[in-house]
Amino acid sequence: MEGDRNRRFFHAMAMVRRRRNLLLGLNDSDRIWHEGGEEVERIVLDYVEGIFQANDACRPESVTPMVDRRVTNEVNSQLTRVITSEEVKRTVFDMPIDKSPGPDGMTIHFFSVFLAYYFF
Repeated sequence: MEGDRNRRFFHAMAMVRRRRNLLLGLNDSDRIWHEGGEEVERIVLDYVEGIFQANDACRPESVTPMVDRRVTNEVNSQLTRVITSEEVKRTVFDMPIDKSPGPDGMTIHFFSVFLAYYFF
């Protein structure tokens, strides 16, 4: 193996990488340098929490006016109409019974038996 023959080289490269990745400290939001595990941990946690906090730019109502409308009122009424039991039955019974529509592994056969037993 190459690593066995060049042990000194690979060890030196590992040491260089370790030194390059060593974190001695961090500047906080006020640009004050901090060293030590707990202080650095607090700075990292504050930074990550700040990233995931909601602000006005992330709210849907602040973004939707900038997006072109693609769905007309007519299409929207078709998409939001009440689905009938006959439509569900026709859809389920038209699918191949040995296929699974989702990641849970439940096949269409299960759904067709369930529908036939409880609803029809």
